[in-house]
Amino acid sequence: MDDFFAILDKNQDKELSLSEMLTGLKDFLDEDDITELFAAVDIDKSGSVTVDELRSELDVINAAYVLDQIKKTCDESAGGNSTIDKLFETIDDDESGHIDVLEFSKLVNIAYRETGKSEVDLLFKLVDKYQRGYLTKEDFKNAFEKSDFGLDAEIFITPNDILWPLY
Repeated sequence: MDDFFAILDKNQDKELSLSEMLTGLKDFLDEDDITELFAAVDIDKSGSVTVDELRSELDVINAAYVLDQIKKTCDESAGGNSTIDKLFETIDDDESGHIDVLEFSKLVNIAYRETGKSEVDLLFKLVDKYQRGYLTKEDFKNAFEKSDFGLDAEIFITPNDILWPLY
């Protein structure tokens, strides 16, 4: 990540301006998408992006991407909600009616094998909106029906595909 950031940071001030992101990503994204990405990554709204802000947003982008991949797997199995219900019941090893982070990590690692523990923890935290330490069936369904992670589906997949190997 630091190397990628350094490539974009043309004036080496350890902050990316919108201009630097536009120049560095112009071959991968159009100007509107880069501008939207910049606005999402500029967490403190300072008008510049630090390496920590970029890293933080890429973690969220990857989490959203993993959820999208799991959803696609469910959709391909057909049945929509019934498939998600069956998936929930399959993942709920102890039949408690809740999915904890260990059960959730099994699902994520089946659907997207290269996901590390910290990424699974972040993804679980994003889905566990009430921070209870478990997911209800309703929480689980909502994770697949809503993508409110800060960037829309068009944006969060494309930069992830480009940037994730460098992370």
